[in-house]
Amino acid sequence: MKDYCVLYFCDEGLHVETCFSMASLAKFASESLEIVFLQQGYSKALPQTLIDYIVSRGHRVVVEEFNASEIRGVNVSNPDFGKNGITNTAFGKVDAINTLIDDYRWIFYLDGDILFLGDPKFSSITGFNQPIAACLDLAESSGYWNASFFENCKENQRSSEYFNSGFLCVNSAVWRLINVKECYLQNVQKHSDECPYILHCNCFDQCPLNMTFDGRWAILTPSLNVQRCVLHTRLWDKALMRHYTGGRHKFLPILRRRCDRREYRLLCEISSVCDHSTGIRFYDWGLSNFLNRIRRWKVVKVMNEYVDSLL
Repeated sequence: MKDYCVLYFCDEGLHVETCFSMASLAKFASESLEIVFLQQGYSKALPQTLIDYIVSRGHRVVVEEFNASEIRGVNVSNPDFGKNGITNTAFGKVDAINTLIDDYRWIFYLDGDILFLGDPKFSSITGFNQPIAACLDLAESSGYWNASFFENCKENQRSSEYFNSGFLCVNSAVWRLINVKECYLQNVQKHSDECPYILHCNCFDQCPLNMTFDGRWAILTPSLNVQRCVLHTRLWDKALMRHYTGGRHKFLPILRRRCDRREYRLLCEISSVCDHSTGIRFYDWGLSNFLNRIRRWKVVKVMNEYVDSLL
């Protein structure tokens, strides 16, 4: 059994972003990584320039087509399904992890809409006794967009320590021992009837995962999964990993109002490696982003105060 790997799992709709994510990871990771890319329901080769770049940085990448079994068995009748970038592929995350738990002691699962801007130092995260380690979901845990979140948790006897499932470190031995997949599928069905966290919920995969672990997980520093809800905050500015949660627009194509100079330089650098355009002809070197930060000053102030309380 090998020590650990990095797992990407996505459908074709997020293929390009996942390539950029892998390139950014390869650029900053100081440790030699084994990257496993499982392609849900499609098969598409990585650009040779990207493969060569990953190898040149001391890493290895394996690409395989994959079909997650639980996708065929989940019935979601909620009319909001499909909004905010959530697709059927989301339900296959547990199945994808299950295929690797006999091969690696630790699995670092990553959504393809995560962009690295620093060294994550994955090996320093391992060693915990819980089934997973993750970062708080900043939108829900702040209570800013969901004022009833903590009341709902108390009423439904659920832990208010609610994680974002875009970055998970999996302890394979414990994951296997507690049979996560069976429990997760039961919670998917329970969640389709009523969400214990969010009124009018559209977090169809993330809530059942939180129901499955319900506070039995290790909390990581927020800088390892800085979600888009804290855009323009100090935490976003110095993030090691920026996670473009929600919506169908990720970090590509570049939007001037959301892209700072740090991110722009990175995307331009790795675009040639990924053999794909950044989708922008003219960049105003952060002016639009700065003006957007001023326009959003109220929410930025609130979220700055919240994330500062976590550090």
